[in-house]
Amino acid sequence: MSVRQWQRLREWPARAMPEFGTAKMAGLLSAVLFVLCGLMVVAVGPLVPAGPHVHPFGVIAIGLIAALSGPVIGALPWERWSRSSTLWLVPLSFALISMHNVFNGGNGFRYDVFYFVVFVWVGLMHPAGTSAKFTPLLIASYLAPAIWLHDLTTLAEAMTYAVPVCVLVGECASVIATRIQRSESAVRANEERLRALVENAQDVISVVDSDEIVRWDSASITGVLGYGATERVGHNAFDFVRPEHVQLARTALQGIAFEPRSLRTVEVEVRHNDGSWRWCELRVRNLLDDPAVGGFVVNITDVTERHEADAVERQLAAIVESSTDAIVGQTLDGTILSWNPAAERMYQRTAEEMIGQSVYAFVPEDRVDELNALYASVAAGEAAAIETQRVRADGTYLDISLSMSPVRKSTGEVAAVAAIARDITDQVKARRTLADSESSFRLMFAANPQPMWVYDAVTLQFLEVNEAAVRHYGYTRQEFLSFDITEIRPVEDVELLMEELSTDRAIRETPGWRHMLADGRTIDVDITSHKLQFAGRDAVLVAVRDVTDRNALDAQLRHQAFHDSLTGLSNRALFNDRVEHALGRRNGARRPIVLLLDLDRFKLVNDSLGHAAGDELLVEAARRLEDSVRLGDSVARLGGDEFAVLLEDCTQNAAELQAARLLSALATPMSVAGQEVVTSASIGVAVASGGMSAGELLRNADVAMYRAKAHGGGRLQVFQPAMYAAAARQMELTAALRTSIDAQQFVLHYQPVVTLADGAIRSVEALTRWIHPELGVMSPLEFIPIAEDSGLIVDLGAWVMQEACRTAAPWPDVGINVNLSGRQLADPHIVDQVRRALRESGLPPGRLTLEITESVLMQHSEANVRRLRRLRALGVRLAIDDFGTGYSSLAYLRAFPVHELKIDKSFIASLPADEDAIALVRTIVQLAKSLSLTTVAEGVETAAQYHALRELGCDEVQGFYVSRPTEWADVMTLAEGPQVWCDVQSARSSAADRCG
Repeated sequence: MSVRQWQRLREWPARAMPEFGTAKMAGLLSAVLFVLCGLMVVAVGPLVPAGPHVHPFGVIAIGLIAALSGPVIGALPWERWSRSSTLWLVPLSFALISMHNVFNGGNGFRYDVFYFVVFVWVGLMHPAGTSAKFTPLLIASYLAPAIWLHDLTTLAEAMTYAVPVCVLVGECASVIATRIQRSESAVRANEERLRALVENAQDVISVVDSDEIVRWDSASITGVLGYGATERVGHNAFDFVRPEHVQLARTALQGIAFEPRSLRTVEVEVRHNDGSWRWCELRVRNLLDDPAVGGFVVNITDVTERHEADAVERQLAAIVESSTDAIVGQTLDGTILSWNPAAERMYQRTAEEMIGQSVYAFVPEDRVDELNALYASVAAGEAAAIETQRVRADGTYLDISLSMSPVRKSTGEVAAVAAIARDITDQVKARRTLADSESSFRLMFAANPQPMWVYDAVTLQFLEVNEAAVRHYGYTRQEFLSFDITEIRPVEDVELLMEELSTDRAIRETPGWRHMLADGRTIDVDITSHKLQFAGRDAVLVAVRDVTDRNALDAQLRHQAFHDSLTGLSNRALFNDRVEHALGRRNGARRPIVLLLDLDRFKLVNDSLGHAAGDELLVEAARRLEDSVRLGDSVARLGGDEFAVLLEDCTQNAAELQAARLLSALATPMSVAGQEVVTSASIGVAVASGGMSAGELLRNADVAMYRAKAHGGGRLQVFQPAMYAAAARQMELTAALRTSIDAQQFVLHYQPVVTLADGAIRSVEALTRWIHPELGVMSPLEFIPIAEDSGLIVDLGAWVMQEACRTAAPWPDVGINVNLSGRQLADPHIVDQVRRALRESGLPPGRLTLEITESVLMQHSEANVRRLRRLRALGVRLAIDDFGTGYSSLAYLRAFPVHELKIDKSFIASLPADEDAIALVRTIVQLAKSLSLTTVAEGVETAAQYHALRELGCDEVQGFYVSRPTEWADVMTLAEGPQVWCDVQSARSSAADRCG
């Protein structure tokens, strides 16, 4: 429990208790009194001595009524009613006391105590005078039982002291209660006033204990530092101080640790809740000795703006000192207050000479009225600018551009003048000279729509610009004339410009330059320049043509021609060009190497998440490829999900390491369309050899890539010459496979599945054989992968399903097993195909078992799960083939509706000699039994294996020991003949004679 939580728990009773003197408090107190007095009456009721008119059960009943009335009274909504509403409880209590006296047979001292309690309650809960008002009711409550019991003597004795005492006590209690309420109201008002002051203070008030732990923060911390009032409580105070300032703050705290009531102030940077740092002034006072505080009280004031203002002030001072313009501070009557170094150089007067002097000392006489008008404008709060003249110390005149601005006090009143002057003597002379030029030149230059200017051939200073240049570049005429031509160039172009200017050519046309506009943009320009004499100077006339849009369009067209529009990578054309250039530069053992990548299962992402998600995946894959290659290597997208990488000057070992890095980068999960997607790639590596073209190198990489994909993907494969022949053969087989189904070149062979319990053939597995007209009988290992890759497995599988069901239908005692590939399971029509095969063949669904490999199930798509459940709903059985060779995860056994597990032959091969194999098989069998699944061992080739599996509790076996795959007639003959494989003694005696 935190300190704050413990404090709130301790304060809860006080916060939960109603305010003294309220109707709620009166109701709750009366409820407690009714319960306590009632319980006391119930407890002493049985002890009442016997006598006339004594009814103990009546006494107990009255006590129970009083006690049970308490909870009812406490539950009433007193907070909705006025305090006087509780007074109806007084006659209720008097009635109960009187009834108690009746059943008790008389009055006694303890009953006077009940009246005393009532009047104390009335006095405490109600205004003065209330007790006196109930005196007649008190007398009546005494009188009623006395008259009923004929005991007036006891009545007289009781009323003699009870009535005045009760009324007096009630009125005294009322006086005391009134004082208590006034005191509580005053304390509460003071507390509310203090709380309002603390919560609305601009500064933060914190309490830090001697262990440097924050124990309390005022609510104002939210506005100053962004934290909640309790967010920092329990944390070390120095965790919120910039590390470089922690020692300074800790020193301030430790410096007053032994000086009670002492104060220390320090300025440090404190972390805001948004992560920024704020300059704060900390005023720390030691109140460890104050029991109400027991810690250091820290006032935190945000002084960030003051620090920033100081920094700005220092920066402005540095700007003034380093400015090339004369900056002079002066009063409204012309007295000089400041004089920067540029003013010293411009006016040839030092700061020591001029500060305290009047500016009129270097103002020409004919310019005095002009200056007075400027002062009048500034005094009115307006800035003013003008071109004028001043006198240097040597008496010469200089032309200046003068701007004057008001400097205001915090009240807004103008206190001083800031004057900024720039020497424009040369510009003025140039303008005057230009004004004297021929009018035809003026007309041509000024009215030309093409930007033009004239600059000094020696100083490179602008001498004149036309209106088109001012409009196009955004600089004012004065700004242009204050520049030299290097100031409108990017810094990196200046050196090349100076080299170009060093060549002495009267006329030059120079494309490919860049200029800077006033808004900071850079434009591409073509320049035509011509040397001429201007106002007696060697000058250059420049005409400018903005070609930015034209160049951008050219660059865009070039980029689109050679780059992929989705990923921004190089496209096939640019990649081929780079490969050709790399082949021409090959050197020694290092040579160009191409990596061709194809994303595995990309179509699954496109089909399941949509093409937008597929595009997002391609963009992310492109980014990862670019991040993973060396500087100088080229990455391209050739189309679809196919990428290529060119490694120049690389060895094969280095290329394989690079390919491994690319596989690792792509294997990291990606977030696509709000879902986490795990992908992999198949990479083909092709090394260039002598005389090889770019097309050949890419073809080799493509062949290697398809070899990597054929081995399961997620791997790399280096091209070997033999692969090309294999690829060519695969293409030939693919073409032949397309016509082989219609040409009836396929046949089915069948292999029995034997039950270990009795040796009977329970079912047979249908296995496909291709009788190629030229190549003969082909192994399924050769043509099934080709059928999978080409998609022909769907048509082939449909034929196998029809043929197997048709063949097995007439034999009621034998089931048929048919393999279902991943492509078939992904086919949305697979359920209809199975239903049609069962219907047309007449085979009962329970005799058909569909075998799905473990790797297909591990894809675990929602569509696969739905199709498997629909297949099971048909009544067919489902089996997991090659169990144990998947991803070492058994979670899918609960997700998929399967009936049996077929243990992969790799686990059976080393039985019974290998103890590890025995342990693995035993585990699988036990797991299957726990899930009510049948186990079938594949690849059983010896009697010893057969016997071992029966001992391990396996249900069924399949393999060469029983029979090789053969034609249906042979299998049926085997089923009807002697079952020699089940002879256990033969299995023990000879592993070679197959139980016989």
